[in-house]
Amino acid sequence: MITYNTVLKKSTTRLMLLGVIFLLAGCGSNTRQLSTYMLDEEPSGTPPRIEREFKLSMQGEGAETHDPETIIAVVSHGLSELINEKKLSAQNITNKEYYIDDASKAFVFRDTYYDNNKKDLAARAISYRLRYRFNDVEKYEKHERYPEDPAFFPNRAEIQAKTDRVEIGDGFSTVKEARFEFRNASDPFSKKNKAPKSPWKYSQFSKYPETGQFQKYTMWPTYHVVESLEEEIGRSGSLYVRPSTVLLTRRDRVHLNMKTPWGSGPNPEQVFIISLDTVQVFDDFYHEYLLGKQNRPEPVGSYIEMEIEFERNISTEIDDVIKKGSKKKKKKAEDARDAFLKDQKEIVTKLESQLAQLNITLTPVTQSKYGQAINLLNR
Repeated sequence: MITYNTVLKKSTTRLMLLGVIFLLAGCGSNTRQLSTYMLDEEPSGTPPRIEREFKLSMQGEGAETHDPETIIAVVSHGLSELINEKKLSAQNITNKEYYIDDASKAFVFRDTYYDNNKKDLAARAISYRLRYRFNDVEKYEKHERYPEDPAFFPNRAEIQAKTDRVEIGDGFSTVKEARFEFRNASDPFSKKNKAPKSPWKYSQFSKYPETGQFQKYTMWPTYHVVESLEEEIGRSGSLYVRPSTVLLTRRDRVHLNMKTPWGSGPNPEQVFIISLDTVQVFDDFYHEYLLGKQNRPEPVGSYIEMEIEFERNISTEIDDVIKKGSKKKKKKAEDARDAFLKDQKEIVTKLESQLAQLNITLTPVTQSKYGQAINLLNR
């Protein structure tokens, strides 16, 4: 197993044997390969961190008739009521009060998911994607029409992998997520070692998840996928991935914030992210469209879901203190973690009652976005 701070070195002999298996199984394939030799390298990017979230499907007449702005406004109102009702537990640990954002603004994710022909990643609940973020819905619509216009370029690009998904129940799950972000604020980039700039041309950057390499860097997400599947890869033969599906997600979200001793990153007071995701699912023809090889295809399906996530910039710091801190700090961190997780459930309960007023029912989801997309594609 990989720890967050230590990369376990693999035996050279074992790697060579697995590499031979890859090459033999891949003969005749015109796709790029993920080589197990990368497991003998030092990966770059953000190492795996535990993500804890509730994922809930939005059903009912209200989910179809109310626009996202109305729904997220009701969510914000419900969170304000929850704070005023003094039912949340973490405030007793930190002696600080929660507060919510003044406003919510929608943005767009364009995610290209990668898998092999047998969909081995989907079968193991692994998500491996190239993500572009556009900070405005209209901006993405104009980017599709005018892709060379800098005014409509994406704001972020990154490669992500989510593995070791565990379904706890009632829509709550944990998963390990690793990232490689193309921005100066994220390893291995900095002001001295500058990241590539937008627009991160799709015809070029869509190839990097297929090899797991960017320039001289072995990327943490790919490393994490290959390490997680090493035994299966050795038995089944190959891991040659290509774009499997593309998801367009309009995300409206609000943050529940608090000043704590464990805040980190650019938004250290964000404790919970409550997201309303309106998702369109496309087959791999959308990838061809992005390469300019065909007209824009129609989506094969769509769905709406809500995520209530315990923000990793705080939860990871708490996890680290529990592992490495003094006895006193460890006890406080454990109490805080338990209180935050209890508050997460309180948020779900409150939002269920709030959205019922709009004729919207929240039902637990037991699959990732990629898993739900595969189900739609297989219909």
